Amino acid sequence: MKKIVIAGISAIGLNNLSDDAMFYALCTGIRKSVKNVQITLLTRHPNKKFDQNYNVHSIKNLDHDSREQSINRYFLGLNRNDKPDNLVEIRKAISECDLFVLDGEPFIDISLGVYRGLLPHAATLIVLAKMYNKPIFVNSIHIGRELKTETGVEYTRFCLMNSDFITTRGENTNEIFKNMGIDKGENIKALSDPAYALDKNDKNIKCSELLEAKRNKKYVIMTTRTLYWIWGESERQRYFKEFADICDWIIEKYNLDIIFVPHNTYSIDKKYMNDIPGHTEIKELATAKQSIHVLDNSLSIQDILGLYSDAELVISNRRHSLIFAALYNVPSVGFGELLHVGATFTELGVNDFFIDIKHWDISIFKEKISNALENREIFQERYSLYLPELQQKANLNFTYLSKYITEK
Repeated sequence: MKKIVIAGISAIGLNNLSDDAMFYALCTGIRKSVKNVQITLLTRHPNKKFDQNYNVHSIKNLDHDSREQSINRYFLGLNRNDKPDNLVEIRKAISECDLFVLDGEPFIDISLGVYRGLLPHAATLIVLAKMYNKPIFVNSIHIGRELKTETGVEYTRFCLMNSDFITTRGENTNEIFKNMGIDKGENIKALSDPAYALDKNDKNIKCSELLEAKRNKKYVIMTTRTLYWIWGESERQRYFKEFADICDWIIEKYNLDIIFVPHNTYSIDKKYMNDIPGHTEIKELATAKQSIHVLDNSLSIQDILGLYSDAELVISNRRHSLIFAALYNVPSVGFGELLHVGATFTELGVNDFFIDIKHWDISIFKEKISNALENREIFQERYSLYLPELQQKANLNFTYLSKYITEK
């Protein structure tokens, strides 16, 4: 039996549908290529239900259970009087594995400190894998926000130069790495987001609330991620009021319901990390509340695919909303950060339906929505041009990984 350890630095296993979709695709791709494989996930909150859904074994990583618990402390297990249980499990898993995979989005220079933060977490695990002479595969990296500190750049350089193989979600990330002085030659490949490899026929809806919302009439999916790290209270309320206005306008003009779909329902550290509070507040600000449905629980990948397959339009500032929409030829209109969300609209050839949050204008956004609803064929044509290559590249990601474990 081959053993793979996947370090889910950031949001894997934390009720984040986008990260879980990529992880689901990764596990499915591995099992198609490598027979008889055991996958262990290092995550903040090991969860038996998650393990059953993804057929993995999750163990506690170096994170504390909450940000509050981590204040003025080093990683869990490295403080006086800490129990070493997680360290023992991590050491055992890595020492016995055939391949160590660094996954998620660790290359973000926030909360940097001595044995604190995402990048030091990634670097610490890479050191341990190197000590046990394990091949290190850095999987499907995306730089959505440029690194702004010398320490962050140096940690990133350390992690990547000590890896054996790297895949990224596109050329933009490769260029950023080159500008940082990181050159891995043939051992770095620009591919695409693993979620493009999802099986669009895997859409067995289990959520009864979702089925009820779908039953009424035709609908638009809306997912608004609250940019809590950018927006203050007054700015957040301004955006919420404008999103509520957009909902009322769609309902009145096009006779469509709105279904708010949360991609992140994790709220241990910050209220607005969870999409649901923002969705609920937007509904309360709207007039046509009876036509707006706010899903208030976590959804499975099958639930989400079943919902997107029948939507008239998707409106979102989350990258994976567009990917899910593209799998079913559903029009999508987006807003957000240019490098993060905008990059996905560009790679699918529909960047004219995206607006940079720095240049937000509700009138222009409504024009884009009208254009999308009234010209569905535009999306079908462009998706047919760009989606097949992105799906092929997503599957290549699993091919490189599986070859690496069998060859090593």
